[in-house]
Amino acid sequence: MPRTEMPLVNKVFLILETLAAEREPLPMFQIAERTGIPRPTVHRLLNHLQELGYVGVDERFNRWFPGLRLTQLQPRGDYEALKQAALPKMRQLYEQFDETVNLGVLTGGRIYYLLSLETSKALRWVVHPHQTDTFHSTALGRAIAAHLPPAEREALLSAEKLVQHTDKTVTKITDLRKLLEHTRAQGWAREDGENDYDVLCLGVPLLSDGYPLGAISISLPRIRLQPGFEKRAVEALLSIREL
Repeated sequence: MPRTEMPLVNKVFLILETLAAEREPLPMFQIAERTGIPRPTVHRLLNHLQELGYVGVDERFNRWFPGLRLTQLQPRGDYEALKQAALPKMRQLYEQFDETVNLGVLTGGRIYYLLSLETSKALRWVVHPHQTDTFHSTALGRAIAAHLPPAEREALLSAEKLVQHTDKTVTKITDLRKLLEHTRAQGWAREDGENDYDVLCLGVPLLSDGYPLGAISISLPRIRLQPGFEKRAVEALLSIREL
């Protein structure tokens, strides 16, 4: 049966599978070419899926990517293995420092939080599973983006608008590119009051054969930062990078 005669639900899943298989957004014409579905039908279905939150679009370049609702279906599947591999590492950091430890992945240009172990201390910075943040303003996002292959990193930089969250947030592509190069060279990321005022985050990628599947960070209110903490935290983070 030709693809143009497929039931509508088959076309929907074929489009979603095509987007999910790619690590960068696709223009509509490529989605049509890869699925064999006529462009008008692809356009109509993409718009419906966007309304439901299953796909997103970078309107500047008309490139489409998996939406948050689609990625939220993954934690019981692909992300479950990552969570199970990361949890012992997170507990190790939590027991050593008693500060909040977060696990996140990069999806659709944003950091998607999978797990968080909250500090027992009264003053804390809290995130919840399924919450998202911009990649450029977080240690988690920078740790992942810095270790992406160059082509993927450049596609990410060109597709995302750098939103300013505080007066410290990096919002120039040239500055962010230099920061990511430095992050890759040292192997860890640092974010100080750029996503939330007075919060310090230190993060490392979780690498599988050199590819960043996710990232782990330690976050704490800056008022609690003690001499020597950052050095000890970075050493501990660097010791748990490999999956």
